[in-house]
Amino acid sequence: MAKLILSLGNSLLGEVVLVKETTTIGRNKDNDILIENLSSSGHHARVVNADGKFTVEDLGSTNGTLVNGQKVERKSLEDDDVITIGKHELRFVGEVERAGKPSDFEKTVFVRMPSAAAAHLSPPPPQGRTQSLPSSITVDLDPPAPTGNGRLIKILAAVVVVLAVAVVAYLRMKVGR
Repeated sequence: MAKLILSLGNSLLGEVVLVKETTTIGRNKDNDILIENLSSSGHHARVVNADGKFTVEDLGSTNGTLVNGQKVERKSLEDDDVITIGKHELRFVGEVERAGKPSDFEKTVFVRMPSAAAAHLSPPPPQGRTQSLPSSITVDLDPPAPTGNGRLIKILAAVVVVLAVAVVAYLRMKVGR
């Protein structure tokens, strides 16, 4: 079964199994693959499945759709083709198994990416105030409120940092006596 693997730089953002006849890509929330970035048009492109043969079509987007670095209006997709929309890449995987080995991404499948997992390229919010702690670790005391799937990871990371700082401070007190 074919799929698109969405990434930004070295970050894997998700994957979509191409089970529908038409899979839409763009900035509007009604798309199957949501790319919330100004380089993506509201309805940027679509991937059409015609009896197992996949084609990507640009929908008159402002910035264009690239396949393997070449601007296209419409292009048949082959295994490992890379569709580029702005700075986001969607790698087309035409077959789930290769040479009898399961795909690296076979265990994680999104039929539709939730908007919280969609890609964001807007500039980061201004950093909050910081305070230098005795352990020489700097902690942002006013981090931006995380949303979506990454929120739990960011909260856990903050807890780990605070605990590490507390342990270092405790050990310094014990050794200093």
